[in-house]
Amino acid sequence: MSDVSLFEVGLIAGGGAIGAASRYLIGTGLARTTSWPGWIGVLIANLLGCVMIGLAAGSCDAGPWTRAFLMTGVCGALTTMSGLALDLTVLIWIAAWRQ
Repeated sequence: MSDVSLFEVGLIAGGGAIGAASRYLIGTGLARTTSWPGWIGVLIANLLGCVMIGLAAGSCDAGPWTRAFLMTGVCGALTTMSGLALDLTVLIWIAAWRQ
């Protein structure tokens, strides 16, 4: 861990907080304002995060701090597969319960 600075860890943690809050706001915002199922918000958050990380990865001027904050922090929290996996499990369980 000698190669990692506390500043970098702080960037990742701050970006992660922003990504997690964004994911929550996207999901709850869509659920409250539309009649779409809840998993649509998770899908949109994942797609948005994938586009953001792709743009950041393709940017030749993205330095190590930008990569730490945006790619690892924000996009890492925004595109977590656990939310998608949970929603998929719930949908499968509901469908199985109805039969």
